Amino acid sequence: MNKVSAFLSRILGFEKLGQYENDYLHDSNIRSCSYMGFIVVLLELWMLAR
Repeated sequence: MNKVSAFLSRILGFEKLGQYENDYLHDSNIRSCSYMGFIVVLLELWMLAR
């Protein structure tokens, strides 16, 4: 039973992440927000110019 609960918690993402993984996810979130913000600004400018 303990193996099943450990397996389910790992599959569902309830396991704690390490510091390296937390840092990587934080950095990738910042990069994706920057890219998405840039794309949104370009789309807004394009819609205004049309």
